[in-house]
Amino acid sequence: MAPKRLYVIVEGQTEEEFVKQVLAPYFQTLGIYDTRAILLKTGTTPEGKKAAGGAVKFQRYKKLAEKLLKGEKDIVLTSLIDFFRLSSDFPCYQEVQKANTSSQKKAECLEECLSQEINNPRFFPYIQVHEFEALVFAGSKSALLKIAKTLNLSPETVEKEFDKILKEYPNPEDINNHPNTAPSKRLEKLLPGYKKVLHGNLIIKQNGISRLIKRCPRFAQWIEKLENKLKQ
Repeated sequence: MAPKRLYVIVEGQTEEEFVKQVLAPYFQTLGIYDTRAILLKTGTTPEGKKAAGGAVKFQRYKKLAEKLLKGEKDIVLTSLIDFFRLSSDFPCYQEVQKANTSSQKKAECLEECLSQEINNPRFFPYIQVHEFEALVFAGSKSALLKIAKTLNLSPETVEKEFDKILKEYPNPEDINNHPNTAPSKRLEKLLPGYKKVLHGNLIIKQNGISRLIKRCPRFAQWIEKLENKLKQ
């Protein structure tokens, strides 16, 4: 029997909401009625409770992936984690960082190494270049400008800066990963008061997944791979 459920390991609440609000409705149209985010626990709170968010450590990622694949025989398992500030303990990380190639190719190599490390035909890892917030830049200006108005910002100024970024990076996935100019940092500068969980997903949800597929080639390839596997 072909898998009829899709689980997505995510590193934070922003990605968790994205799975719920965008991916799940999309895959439901394809007959996949159980698409869920599995929040990876990455640390502990001061009170000693498990916490999510922060750096994704490979051993925790691997342990969770193998547990899900072993316990759930009818799922396809993938993940949505950022290339930006990815933990250095991931397989092939050191070699990839030294390679003289594009970030896109580096992410592909990391995904291949993950597939080899967690050897299961129902496992398809995905690493977003450079981070989740790149998908926000794939949206239309109208959604962004609505957020600007709610934050009492000048729509004209926001639009001008937004256009400048997109002119430099027609593919939002190419927006670089420098600590000061990564997609999330640009959004914080563009929209003072920006809250990634709330505003990021509002913008993406309004624009719809079709726009992400059209504007972000790696993201589109990921969705296509999942569709093919789930349809088998």
